Amino acid sequence: MFECVGEEKDFKNGVWPFGIEGKPNDVPAPAGAEYMKINKILGRVGDESGVYSFEGQADTLPLIPGLEMKGAPILVTLRKDNSTLGGQLRPYQLDFKNTAWQIGIDKLVEILAGQLGHKGVAMQSHLSKFLIHGEGGSFMKRQVNKTGNGVIATLVIQLPSLYEGGDLVVYRGGLEKRRDDFGKAKGIESFLPHYVVIFADADYELEKVTQGYRLTMIYSIQLPPSMHHLARPSIKPASEDLAGVINTLDPDVLHYS
Repeated sequence: MFECVGEEKDFKNGVWPFGIEGKPNDVPAPAGAEYMKINKILGRVGDESGVYSFEGQADTLPLIPGLEMKGAPILVTLRKDNSTLGGQLRPYQLDFKNTAWQIGIDKLVEILAGQLGHKGVAMQSHLSKFLIHGEGGSFMKRQVNKTGNGVIATLVIQLPSLYEGGDLVVYRGGLEKRRDDFGKAKGIESFLPHYVVIFADADYELEKVTQGYRLTMIYSIQLPPSMHHLARPSIKPASEDLAGVINTLDPDVLHYS
């Protein structure tokens, strides 16, 4: 005869331990605050496409932004003696002559809003810096802005660039979680713009360029002012939240899980 481990303990009162009572139209639901939390966490799993970051080809953007530095076009020299130089420009130093660029950014952010869990919300984007990196240039590790101004993610856009090295690396808790190469593996990084979105509560860096040059723009993605209070200070993956709730449960209850 087949016997289950712990059978005598489970059925010591002669009652099936998993039974419930209710009316025909009742919908079974977990009892207790902890179980309701677990229910909500599991409901998030299907919506989390990339826990810490995600990337893609920026199809909505034109190839040339028409970027000028207050009246003078920005030129990137290919001469070896200057290729190791790196530079950083702020928005007030820049002009975008191609009006299709901002239209493309707005469309891209509209698409990304859904992947950030805010589909249909009029998200805002703000350019924070424009980076030019030659050989040896890098962007050291930093964290997505969490100053309470509605910022929920960072958008890194790379213009068509021909270079080696220079991957974008995402960290959380000091551990590497994801690595993006902006299309280098497919050989299209020098022909098409690409993007990477990094969720709040994650660190990121642009590794050193070993050859060539890289052009990137850093944008912040924000909720509209009326929704700033909805910006979470931390975006944890469902697995971490689930583990935290389970650790608070009574071990005797977990016997049946």
